[in-house]
Amino acid sequence: MLEILRNNADGESMQRSIDGMSVPHKTGATDSVRTECALFRLQSRVVACGFTKQNADIRWVVDNEAQIALGKVGALVVAAWPKAEAAK
Repeated sequence: MLEILRNNADGESMQRSIDGMSVPHKTGATDSVRTECALFRLQSRVVACGFTKQNADIRWVVDNEAQIALGKVGALVVAAWPKAEAAK
């Protein structure tokens, strides 16, 4: 299951500003809704889910307001938890 989620090609939400980290995730969307649940492999595994509804910005573009907000959530998750120590 994690392999399938890791290969999700939709990188426009929580992982949009995260470099060098594989983030298995599942997205969902309708015109006024954007959702994503993602597994961040930090020092501990962190699962974060973001859900928006009744979005005023209903455009189907990369910089949709809700997708940008979810991207900020992902960046905050990575900033809040320590990264895993490198194997020696």
